[in-house]
Amino acid sequence: GAREKGWDKEENEEEKLVVLEEKKSAMAPKPFDLTDFSSIPPREWIYGRHYIRKFLSVTVAGGGTGKTALTMTEAVAMATGRDLLGQETEKRRVWIWNLEDPLEELQRRLAAIMIHYRIKPEDYAERLFVNSGRDERLIVTQQIGGQTIYTPVVDLMIEFITKAQIDVVMVDPFVSTHDVNENDNQQVDAVVKAWSMIADKANCAIGLGHHTGKAQPNSRGGSFDDARGASALTDAARHVRRLMRMNPDEARTAGIDENQAWRYTREADSKDNLAPPSLDDSWRQMRSIDLPNGDNVGVVEAWSWPDAFSDVDVRDLSRVKNIVSRGEYREDVRANNWVGHAVAEALELDINEKGTRGQIKSIMRTWLANKQFKVIERIDAKSRKKRNFVEAIFETEETL
Repeated sequence: GAREKGWDKEENEEEKLVVLEEKKSAMAPKPFDLTDFSSIPPREWIYGRHYIRKFLSVTVAGGGTGKTALTMTEAVAMATGRDLLGQETEKRRVWIWNLEDPLEELQRRLAAIMIHYRIKPEDYAERLFVNSGRDERLIVTQQIGGQTIYTPVVDLMIEFITKAQIDVVMVDPFVSTHDVNENDNQQVDAVVKAWSMIADKANCAIGLGHHTGKAQPNSRGGSFDDARGASALTDAARHVRRLMRMNPDEARTAGIDENQAWRYTREADSKDNLAPPSLDDSWRQMRSIDLPNGDNVGVVEAWSWPDAFSDVDVRDLSRVKNIVSRGEYREDVRANNWVGHAVAEALELDINEKGTRGQIKSIMRTWLANKQFKVIERIDAKSRKKRNFVEAIFETEETL
């Protein structure tokens, strides 16, 4: 880990004794004598279930998934106290540290957000701060003589955050905040501890952006374990989310042109040490915003998955049941007599139209779960093999 003050060989014996006494006091066994559990301070969630005061949160994403666009929009949401992405928030003081882009690019991104959401300067005045790593590096640890050393930046960050009463600090990317071997867990753990110290002593939430490994997919499967380098970062963070682009199958199901699927992202996987994982995916889409200077910048906004039942009612269900009851329909979508054909006939849908099969599968999953239909295994008269068939359940059968 990082070298601590008080154990340097060059320090005199008197200083060592003082440090030792301090450590003895801090490390002494502390009895658990709390009787009023309601007196325990609740966790201070600052924004949703991702940013929490005194802890680290990590956003893992591959290139082109809109990580920067997302975190900057979240920053503006907090600075203005406005629900921009489907998450209510109070007004917070937010400090953005982007270590890759020049300040002008960050200004373009923020301007696009303000234009898209019709935000005025007075809405975020004195609550939004932005720095670029192109102007000044933000290195919290370095390797010197085989040891990982905290740099003066740690104390400076604590001082600035405390003085400005910053609630959330967003830093992206994590790899640019240290000069250690990113594949060495012990060294990376020291970097994580530096950021944890800042979060704790400055009483703020720290959000770290992190890249996936180069070999990791961008559009199919994946989890926060895809993060590049040592696992010490994601192991220590209190919340980790993995941003993923919409894949072609999802695009077809949603009725979206596959060439436009890159515009849609979700939190495909997350790690929650302090809160139960959400059962719902958080989908977002990228909008292209024109700036007065002629530039074009992407801005994220909330996006809801199309409702498969938006035009379906109980009469449609009755028609599907009648059609299914008059024939033999398979559960397998690959079969010529797939039950989806009965649904398409009843709802007057073109089964070959993009997105229709996905809508039908969603409808049938719901009806099967609600026991409007059942799956029966029996011998197929044509193949003489066991197959799964779908049968309708009528009211008289439900009451038996």
